[in-house]
Amino acid sequence: LWLFGLLRSITPLKGVLRILARSLSGLFLVFYHTLGRHHALMTQTDWFRRTTWTAADAADFDARLKRSRNRWNQAQYLYIQAQALVETGQAPLLEHAIALCDRGIRDFPELGMLAGTHLVKANALTDLGRYEAAIDEYRAAVSAQRSYPGMQHPTHLYFGELAVALRRLELYGEIEQLLDSFGDGDRLFPAMAFRHYYLRAMIAEAQ
Repeated sequence: LWLFGLLRSITPLKGVLRILARSLSGLFLVFYHTLGRHHALMTQTDWFRRTTWTAADAADFDARLKRSRNRWNQAQYLYIQAQALVETGQAPLLEHAIALCDRGIRDFPELGMLAGTHLVKANALTDLGRYEAAIDEYRAAVSAQRSYPGMQHPTHLYFGELAVALRRLELYGEIEQLLDSFGDGDRLFPAMAFRHYYLRAMIAEAQ
């Protein structure tokens, strides 16, 4: 009897723990997908997540890249490394990130990686103030994403935010169509939903 009573007392606690686990999981996904930190759990010592890019860094990266197993992995390592450099916000490293993206697009054009690589390049160009080139890259990212819909990226949000920031009214119709095409997943995460509806509001205000 005492064991039965103990189990009855633990059961509600288990339910609470399940609810808490689901809540924490949801918070993690929001953080993971909305802040663009696709690889936040990895340490800074990973060879393909460097935040510096000296000649020695580049040589070591190239040597390791050549030893990687297949073209998909090579494309992925270039994409991740470029993203890590973009996140520093430092102009010289942004230039290196663009070069890495160009290398991935040219040498390892894997369908599943192209959209993300074009997006990283577009964000680097945006941070450098090269807006026309960035717009071209956002469009390239959208085109690649349509060709491989199994890999989704928030390109429509970044592209839309640039258009709104620059007050490029002639792009608003294009952005609205992208929100219609790619925006369904935005509602899953509060931060992305905010960005989505902010863009909707700005476009509606300009009409």
